[in-house]
Amino acid sequence: MSIGAKVLIFALLHISSNEGIFGTDQPRNAFPSQERHQMSLEQIYYSGGRIDLSRLAAGWKALVYLPGSTLAEAHIPHSMNPVERDLVLQEAESMIDAFVKKGSWK
Repeated sequence: MSIGAKVLIFALLHISSNEGIFGTDQPRNAFPSQERHQMSLEQIYYSGGRIDLSRLAAGWKALVYLPGSTLAEAHIPHSMNPVERDLVLQEAESMIDAFVKKGSWK
């Protein structure tokens, strides 16, 4: 077996161990962005629906789940202005109100 093959095997065994890539004892997280998203998520239950309000860069976005739905609506109220949190929430609430009033969103 050549030296290159031995080095490759050693490297693969070292990386696949629980020590991580750089020899730290901290476990590697494959999806660090999901942790940040989960920490900043605020769930608001409104008129039978749900609004997931979270940060979007410097601003805000709201995922709207209409009553009885497990999927978020395609239209996502958002703003890149950090002080417009309440406006984004108000738009999301108006989507749910329109659905409840008319019986459909479209």
